[in-house]
Amino acid sequence: MADNVSLKWDQSMDDMIEHVERMSDPINFREIRELELGLESAFLQSQAQTHVISGALRNSGRTESDVINGQVWEGTITYGGDSQPHFVDYAIYEQARGGDHDFMRGLAEIMDRAMEASIAIHWGEFS
Repeated sequence: MADNVSLKWDQSMDDMIEHVERMSDPINFREIRELELGLESAFLQSQAQTHVISGALRNSGRTESDVINGQVWEGTITYGGDSQPHFVDYAIYEQARGGDHDFMRGLAEIMDRAMEASIAIHWGEFS
């Protein structure tokens, strides 16, 4: 029977439940800080990638973040709407042109790294 594979649990059910409960603790300041830094970095990259003719598209860029029920962080980067020198109703069309016109390119990778850093902080506290 040398080809058998076995898995042995050496923790009690109480230990496993305690571990899972610790993992679901509210998001803490250090974890939020990593996510906020990622959002800021992503926004700055989007600003640098935005084509400027009148400046309205770049000026319409906004970030927003929130912690929901102490458990979930949510961050958003938005372009379009009220701006100076004029209202921007073309942000979605500019981004859809792709290539150098896509001012949101590469932002998912920045946020992925921020999420990985936040998760590492969380696990570091509970390992």
